[in-house]
Amino acid sequence: MKKTFIGAAVISVLLSSCGGTKFAITSGDEHLSALTKVTDNEEPCITPFGGDDGKDLFYAARENKKYFNIYKKENPFSSATTQKTSGKNMNFSPAHSPVLDRIAFRCQNEGSSTSDIFMMSAKNGKTLTQITESSNAYENNPNFSPDGKFLVYDKQAYTYAKSINIASLLFGIEPLP
Repeated sequence: MKKTFIGAAVISVLLSSCGGTKFAITSGDEHLSALTKVTDNEEPCITPFGGDDGKDLFYAARENKKYFNIYKKENPFSSATTQKTSGKNMNFSPAHSPVLDRIAFRCQNEGSSTSDIFMMSAKNGKTLTQITESSNAYENNPNFSPDGKFLVYDKQAYTYAKSINIASLLFGIEPLP
């Protein structure tokens, strides 16, 4: 009981002190003054991949306050952007294989309670190839091996994901009976 009260108090303080505040985490020799904004989107952009040394940058941008789609910038510092996916889906976590010139990403279709991995050409067209098909799991975070021969991703059973109690994971707080 005491653990539950202390955990609830900590969560309350954290949530009340974070309202409207944006945080940035730096490490090593990074400094906030050296960071550069590379998108002009009003809605959040998440799960960036690439962009190192002027190479292609892929990321997911939120649209209509609900959906996410994959975008590509050939140079992270240019304003030219190409939309790679479209529709009422949750498309994010892109990964690019320069060897295959393909991107893989997670897609959760509207109304679905699970997600699958899809792949498409990084340059031309929007033809999708569904890599996984799972009716009971979240498949996420695809990544290619350096030679492009393998695609790895994580898979979490839907029943397990539904039962996760975030407070228990973070603070050891168990729900009251």
